[in-house]
Amino acid sequence: MTMRTRAVGALLLALLLGACTSGPQEREPSLTTGPSTAGPQSSAPARSESAPPSAPTGTWSTEGLPVVAGADGQHLVDQRGDPLLVHAETIWAAMQSLDGDEFAAHMARRHAQGFNAVLMTPVPWIGLDGESMATVDGLRPFEDDGVTFVEEYWAELDRRLAVARENGITVFLAASGVGVAAEQQGHAWGADQASAMGRAIGERYAATPGIVWLMGVDYRPEDWERYDAEMLAFVDGLRAGGDRHLVTVQYYNTDSTSYDNPAWRGVYQLEAAYTYRPSYGPVLTAYERGIAPVMLIEANFESENNEGGPPTTDETLRRQMLWTYTSGGTGAAYGHRSVWQFSDDWESVTDTPAVEQLQLIHAQFSSIRWWDLVPDADDALLVEGGGEATTRGTQDGGFADVLESDRATSARSAAGDLAVVYVPTARRLSLDLSLVPEVTRARWFDPTSGALVEFALTADMTTPGANAAGDGDWLLLLDRG
Repeated sequence: MTMRTRAVGALLLALLLGACTSGPQEREPSLTTGPSTAGPQSSAPARSESAPPSAPTGTWSTEGLPVVAGADGQHLVDQRGDPLLVHAETIWAAMQSLDGDEFAAHMARRHAQGFNAVLMTPVPWIGLDGESMATVDGLRPFEDDGVTFVEEYWAELDRRLAVARENGITVFLAASGVGVAAEQQGHAWGADQASAMGRAIGERYAATPGIVWLMGVDYRPEDWERYDAEMLAFVDGLRAGGDRHLVTVQYYNTDSTSYDNPAWRGVYQLEAAYTYRPSYGPVLTAYERGIAPVMLIEANFESENNEGGPPTTDETLRRQMLWTYTSGGTGAAYGHRSVWQFSDDWESVTDTPAVEQLQLIHAQFSSIRWWDLVPDADDALLVEGGGEATTRGTQDGGFADVLESDRATSARSAAGDLAVVYVPTARRLSLDLSLVPEVTRARWFDPTSGALVEFALTADMTTPGANAAGDGDWLLLLDRG
């Protein structure tokens, strides 16, 4: 996000809702089999009298709707049980800034470009006109009391969720700021109110597929003690309302993962990594922890760089995605400065070279058994040419920017019949081929054009030179052919 966004995010965060009133005890995570239509438990808090009526379920596609972690607990699967590699776009302000037709057109566009998820807020309180707290059509989610649902607004959200499902797109709903109207009107707000609101929303969306609840967002450690109770109470309210969708929590951009805050351990089912630094760091850390699948929930956006260092480039965005995919990640999110907030020029930047390149990368990884890959963290496969896991650089605070690390990341299957190596800069490589005895074919994948270059497999090799964009990054693919 931009510097301006951080201020907006901080305001929203201060008014976030979330999960349990029992305090910061560690819980055992549960990986559910998707949205449940079961009713609330008898021990649940009483439903708010202002709760909206049940949302229509309608028909929906099974394509690209993550519901559970895989058998190994390290990746997501869709409703059919097929492994799902998430390719998401951040569109925080879609409810405020787009009308229904514009939203539908954008979902169709992103579906055609290979996206299968979006990140957005369920309330119209973030964007260039965030102070209005209304959609472009003048709809508000709550009455002036800040708690009574306006059915017309929530019916519009229902329609947009249905449009996303029709395009095979899962919606990560950042349930932040839903208590803002109550606080601005001077009404009391705390864990009890958050729980009741969560239950009302949970009852509405318990049977609506294609949702992941995204808590936090730019949630700084210094705010945890103050706001955890409300946010955890909201999630407990969701569960009391029968909602069983996956929950994740996003903190701040300092190489954070959902595990960092003890109060949320056992609450989330998808671990969110957030960094403006090389993404292999937090993604691999979360993968090796093995608690839940990990996704790069936010990193550098196109046309943004919030932490100094070199300007964000197409190569920056490729590195973030490919480092994630080769470090155990089950997906990554992309964002553009103009699109997430829907600036006047947003439609002119929806088909950039970076969008095309990320589509090519996602398609290539989706075509292999990526879920069988285990990160080669100790460089057993990559004997020489691994580069440096750089930590110091020109970002604010002296941290490394994405473009200031030349770390090559690799992963291989236990059966020894599949391996990948992402090489961000030109170099000579030496591999221990005894670790991939079933491999018979070697190819270089150009992440800027999608071209595949096959060559004779040997232990020693050199990257092919400049790719189609003139940069030095390539992906090595080794398989049985």
